[in-house]
Amino acid sequence: MIAGGCVGLENSVFGQVKNIYGRVLPAEVYDDALLSYHADTFRRLVGSEFSLFTEDFAATAVLSEVRDSVFAARRKIRSLRKTVSSKDFTLLFEIQDDTAKQATYTIIHPNLGQFELLLVPGQSQTGGFMMSAVINRL
Repeated sequence: MIAGGCVGLENSVFGQVKNIYGRVLPAEVYDDALLSYHADTFRRLVGSEFSLFTEDFAATAVLSEVRDSVFAARRKIRSLRKTVSSKDFTLLFEIQDDTAKQATYTIIHPNLGQFELLLVPGQSQTGGFMMSAVINRL
């Protein structure tokens, strides 16, 4: 551990990590590949195919859009200026199979590897079937 005026850095003690707010995060959190992915990571992959799996479902989906999220709390803190964080975003996938249900899916992509996302079904603006995932890091 290094003492000094390094505000905002995380320290690790006995496999647990504290963030700048003093909350202890389980070490498993840092094993998740999704932790290092941001909106720009996915923007480069718009139009590419992702494999989606649950225990009883498998399909291929195309990433069609990445939307940045804007949070009211951040707008209040920083006046009226909109604040967009590339760590908070929504992924929209087009999928041909309209039987997909809301569930936590194992996602596989050749460039990103394997990770899990909660996907919610819906209809696209063109009337097709889509799945969306909201990535929100508090």
